[in-house]
Amino acid sequence: MKNTVKFLGIIAVAALIGLVSCDTGTGAGVGDGVVGGPYIGQELRLHGRVYQERWDSVSDRWITEPFSGNVPNLFGGFWSDGWVTLPGGSGAVTNGQLSFTMGVPSTPRSVGQLFGWLDYYFNNLAISNPNARMAAIEELRGPGGHEFWRSGGGTFIYVASNVTISGAGRTWTERWGCYCWNCTCSHPCDCAGSAQLTTNTFRLDLRQGWNAIHFVEQMTSANAYSLSVRAGLPPGPAVWYMWSPSVFSGAIESFEQSGTRGFRMRR
Repeated sequence: MKNTVKFLGIIAVAALIGLVSCDTGTGAGVGDGVVGGPYIGQELRLHGRVYQERWDSVSDRWITEPFSGNVPNLFGGFWSDGWVTLPGGSGAVTNGQLSFTMGVPSTPRSVGQLFGWLDYYFNNLAISNPNARMAAIEELRGPGGHEFWRSGGGTFIYVASNVTISGAGRTWTERWGCYCWNCTCSHPCDCAGSAQLTTNTFRLDLRQGWNAIHFVEQMTSANAYSLSVRAGLPPGPAVWYMWSPSVFSGAIESFEQSGTRGFRMRR
């Protein structure tokens, strides 16, 4: 799943581009982007204010600002060896306000297929029914390549039957190589490094129907990061961030013109 696979990719640049979801210490919350708590039911209803991320070539940084436009025909989906679209949902962004509804979806994957990768990050991963069918909404999309994702790493999981997923936390040192946008230039790459990663013990009791979970990624010290998996949504109002290909193209052009190295995609 893309929201969680980004954990390792985030550690080298979290301080630079501000992607780490802050832990407020209040535990899992509901927020106003979904009706219900960690367990939602047979219908998923999402809404919230939309903000747009764009690259500012003058200040050389990402800027987040309110979006006041319209995007019709939203659809949801998730990442599993490529993007998987879930048919049946409906929604739109109208004057900067997002609204989306989906009932009982198709279940194209099993719980084991979508959560099995967690055994790299957690010890003693246990899935009570790995063959249970499921679907997820990690982000919403619209025409023209627009993508929308909820603040705080909120992800919505539908399971066709009850299932419990648990894992024990661990700590290890992760090392990564150099990622250069233009490695043909004369400057040596200087972005290789390592960091201490810690995952926290978790347990998710997913009930038949829609459930909400979120991931909390933190920088705990100058070179250490942690990942927590929690039931429910993070506290606070629902905010949706919008990304579009035109924004990414502008960022690439800016980086190419400035010769900046070590560029990584926002998502």
